[in-house]
Amino acid sequence: MQKFLADDFVKGTKILNKFMSNAANGTWMYVNEMGVEYVHTMVYERIPGKDKEGNYIDPEGGDVDTCKQLARNFFHKVIDCVNDRFTDVFFLIAMKMFSPQFYPKDAKCSKSSMDREKKENEWLSRLLEKLGGSLVDAQGCRDEVLSFTDTLYYACEMMSMKDAWQLFASNAHWQRTYPNLLKLW
Repeated sequence: MQKFLADDFVKGTKILNKFMSNAANGTWMYVNEMGVEYVHTMVYERIPGKDKEGNYIDPEGGDVDTCKQLARNFFHKVIDCVNDRFTDVFFLIAMKMFSPQFYPKDAKCSKSSMDREKKENEWLSRLLEKLGGSLVDAQGCRDEVLSFTDTLYYACEMMSMKDAWQLFASNAHWQRTYPNLLKLW
């Protein structure tokens, strides 16, 4: 659902993108199974009604941008509801930290590197919050994370998480170098 919320709303979504492109000029053409062409004029009218706070659902009055904003609001609400219902989703996403497949291919680029570090720290914090405590030394994990993910990325590029784990588990040097993160893993 996140792709629906990007700056270029619905980009890459085959059917909705086609509809938005075709409707941009204010008409919609439909060809039935007999080959007969129908051209429909798009009518943008205000969506009636108010939300639970008493605000108009469509305060501006029926345009494409308002429809897009209503759809964005809907998707945000769906995402919030799913996140509220499945609280461990963030924890499971954080487990990506141990998968070399989730690191950008252009990791040497400074912007990409900064994004990666931010993501690593976010994932590590989530894992420590859920599992840390008495299981591992949290500061030890933080001290190891940058070197660990570099090693994971470069030594295990394109491997699955399982294959990367097997490689790390069989390397005594890495076991000594990353004792906290390997225990967390």
